[in-house]
Parts: sequence; structure tokens; C-alpha cells
Amino acid sequence: MGSQSPVELSDGELGKIAAELREIAHGSNWSRTLATGKLVLQHFFGGNVEEWRTHRRQKEASIRRLAQRPDCPLGKSALSEAVAIFVARKDLPKCVDELTPSHVAIALRLPVAQRVTILEKAAAGAWSVREMRTEALLLKRRAGERRGRPRFSQVRAALSQFKASVAALETGIELLGVAGNADSETVGLLDRALSALQQRLGDARARVLELAGPRLRSAPKASVIIPAASKGRLAG
Repeated sequence: MGSQSPVELSDGELGKIAAELREIAHGSNWSRTLATGKLVLQHFFGGNVEEWRTHRRQKEASIRRLAQRPDCPLGKSALSEAVAIFVARKDLPKCVDELTPSHVAIALRLPVAQRVTILEKAAAGAWSVREMRTEALLLKRRAGERRGRPRFSQVRAALSQFKASVAALETGIELLGVAGNADSETVGLLDRALSALQQRLGDARARVLELAGPRLRSAPKASVIIPAASKGRLAG
């Protein structure tokens, strides 16, 4: 891999990357994730893992610009996650071949010392992604109980971010409500974006339940619903 420093990419270059990502999107889970991670690492960090480790926060704005393009099939979190999986893959046990990139992504949110163990258990027990997430949350909760409760200001900051996201989602739904016909590629991009959003909502709600304990266990799960009228207009 090269050692060049990361550079700011032009809109034209971002368009080319988005086109490559659309081609990659047709592959299998593993091939798609690894190819995506390699592509982002190469274009934004010169293919240099150390650049990614030390400068990724500096490049978040550029990756966000790519993710916000209507022709980009993946959101910022998915792009960043793909790089993390690509970088970590060579150091993970062979058993991850029996799992999915989603299993690995969950493991990567844990301390390094716990990753291999939970992945081996997941493979041996043929855990679903939901089961993997539950086990990871239990591990985090036990660690949190040892450290003490998270700082209140962090929870408040998260609440503020979620409120802003709800407002953005409502605006998007309103736009869908007045949209005319859309081509199949755009509809596919919308569908993938909403699927990614639903997965992230599940992660967020699971974390809220972890923080609250049994008090919110029976709370209804969040979901993303597109008004039927909007679906009809898009598919028409």
C-alpha cells in the first residue's frame, strides 16, 4: 500500500468513487464490505493504514460529503465501518468466514481483548446478528457497571443529536410525500439508506435499553415507515 498523505477530493473525484461503490454494491456481503473498505482507504488515506488510524477524524467531513451525495449507496457510518473491518480482517480468527461483516462490526466496538473471544463464540454457536449484539451489549454493560454510569452530559448530547435526526427524517418524509416518479436506481438507493437507518436505530435503542436497565424493556421498538402514498409515487 502507498504512503501518500490524505488529500481533499473534488466533487468530480467523489462522483467517481460513488460510481465505484455502486458497482461494488452488487457483490456478496464479504466481498462488498472488503472492497468498500479498501476503496475508501485508498482514496481518502492513500491506502495507508497508519494514516487512517491517525487522521480519520480529520477526514470525516470529506467522507460525509461522499455519503451525502444522492448517487452514493452507503452512509458515512457504513463507509467508515467498512474500512475498520477491512483493516481488522487480517488479524481476526479464521472463524469469521462463517459469520457476516455485521458480526465483525459489532465485535470491533468492543475492547481488543474481547473481540476474538466473542467472534469464536458467535461462530461456534451460530449466533444471529441480533444474538451477537445482545452478547456484546451485556459485555459493555458489565464493563460500564465497573466504571460507573456514563457522564450525563454525553447522554444529553446524544439526545440533542437524535432530535436533530428526527427533524431531518421528517423533512425527508415530507419530500417523499410530494415527489413525482423516480428511476429504479434512485429508489434502490433510498431503500438501502432506509435499511441502514433501521439497523442504526436498532443499535441506538439497544444502547438506550442497556443504559436504562429493566425500566424500558417493554418500550415499543423504533421503526422507519414511508407513507404509502409516497411509496406509490416513487414506484410509479
